[in-house]
Amino acid sequence: MVNHEVIYLTGAPATGKSSTAERLAASVGAVRLSYGELLTEQLSAKVSSQDELRAKSARVITPADVERADAVMIERIEAARRESMVVVDSHAITIESFGFRSVPYSVEQLKKVGCTWII
Repeated sequence: MVNHEVIYLTGAPATGKSSTAERLAASVGAVRLSYGELLTEQLSAKVSSQDELRAKSARVITPADVERADAVMIERIEAARRESMVVVDSHAITIESFGFRSVPYSVEQLKKVGCTWII
């Protein structure tokens, strides 16, 4: 079984991660996976859009929500990389009323993801 490369983009909000992920995935024929889109799907009972999710962030996202989203994202990455290169648009850093919040993958999760590049 071939495992293709996984490029993981992360950083502060509004730095161009989503735009870069879209362009990169399109230019190399990769699958693009968006953590923000996944989390919005999973929290559809609490928020109706990514904009609302960003605005409410820590007021609606629980640690359990993040754990579930992490597990699902890892499953999606593992499945997608069997077929093609994967570009992950991650939003591990958020702006909250108290400042920046970072919720990165654990070492065990990063091993499962098998990132080729972290940018």
